[in-house]
Amino acid sequence: MDILQLQQKTVAILGLGQEGQAIARYLIKHQIKFTIFDQRTEDQLNQIGNLNLPTEQASFSLGQNYLSKLKDFEIIFRSPGISLTKIQEYINPQAQILSQTKYFFANCPAKIVGITGTKGKGTTSALIYNLLKTKYNCYLTGNIGKDQPLDFLEELTSDDFVIYEMSSFQLQDLEQSPHIGVCLMVTSDHLDYHQDLHEYHTAKESICKFQTPKDYVIFNQDYPASVEIGQSGDGQKLTFSTQAKDFAELMSSNGSFVIDEQLFIKLNRQELQINITDRKIVGVHNKQNISAAILTALILEIKPEQILEVLAQYRGLPYRLEPVAQIGQSKFINDGVSTSPDSAIAAIKAFPHNSILAIVGGYDKGLDFSHLVDELNTNNNVKAVITLGQTGALIAPQLDKNKLQHFGQFTNLAKAFDKITTLNQDFDVVLFSPGFASFDMFKNTYDRSEQFSTLVKEYAKQK
Repeated sequence: MDILQLQQKTVAILGLGQEGQAIARYLIKHQIKFTIFDQRTEDQLNQIGNLNLPTEQASFSLGQNYLSKLKDFEIIFRSPGISLTKIQEYINPQAQILSQTKYFFANCPAKIVGITGTKGKGTTSALIYNLLKTKYNCYLTGNIGKDQPLDFLEELTSDDFVIYEMSSFQLQDLEQSPHIGVCLMVTSDHLDYHQDLHEYHTAKESICKFQTPKDYVIFNQDYPASVEIGQSGDGQKLTFSTQAKDFAELMSSNGSFVIDEQLFIKLNRQELQINITDRKIVGVHNKQNISAAILTALILEIKPEQILEVLAQYRGLPYRLEPVAQIGQSKFINDGVSTSPDSAIAAIKAFPHNSILAIVGGYDKGLDFSHLVDELNTNNNVKAVITLGQTGALIAPQLDKNKLQHFGQFTNLAKAFDKITTLNQDFDVVLFSPGFASFDMFKNTYDRSEQFSTLVKEYAKQK
């Protein structure tokens, strides 16, 4: 489907979030009429400024029964947060369901590097972008980029690279794979959207499922789901690992592994050893992210000395294990975009030599969090816990009171932080890594993260 074909069709945009707005801008630019379907009312959309569209091109179906006329449309652009299974009954069987991602992949002349995983997508995507832009003209997009892909599609050439952070929502119905697919750690998430864990894992297979032998997939050897996903398709396979194995076995195939601060790499006939000590992003999971990014850079012929220079300067993204302030003995760390129990566990393990006050809990999406409770109860560095929100109330009774101090269950972050300021004992790290979604107490994860940073900075001024 290209722009000329779109001009001959009746077009619907399903959901007017950031992607829906980007699609609308693209269609307006090309003089294509469309109808926006959104469950919010006109007043609700006006409050967030989403209805400033030309009436000669845009019409609306809004409110409770917004899907009732969807069967009249030949092309439906689905926003990623709208489940395919929940809209099937409203769609004409002959209609073609697209998304911004599907349309972009079908019409993009540039090479695409796609990154997916349960945790680490943003950090790895940004690092790959910083590495590749030392040699190429690059664009960073998807869940992370400031620019939506349709906003720059027509600027691209075959010499450019697009680094595309991809969620399971975007991958689920994709019928093409990127030239280089990166699959980081895959565990469990979004079970409020996907029918089950199998569907969540299967959705991510498009990161490499449609690759040819001219393409590459780089996947995390330490997670079974990542390995299963990485085996899809005909792309060249490269693995990365932080778990010590037999050296000869690891060097028998293309990929990399980390021992302490040494990254060992084999890429075709080339063998390299890179010291990654000089870096600002911490944790074992970030060693994995770094490994994936460096393999991508080497495939695309970025020189090792250039890689080390970029790595030494890269500070990561906001709200991913971000140091906010040092107050007394305690470092306050903001990992507020942590939305899965595994991401909270990874955050805890990123501070193996520090005493930790962990702040965990949030919206209940139906994820199994027993392994997070086990980590809190058995990790000797975790000395105390504050719990938040729906899942915090479920975690609190399961904490080992003989090992941990539980300083309270809260449904208000400011009140939880007030409790922290009254504690007599210091901790090396006050770690805000909720491990769950934010919707029970906040607008989104960024709102949650910003609130925590603001509280820390105000407290620092008082001290």
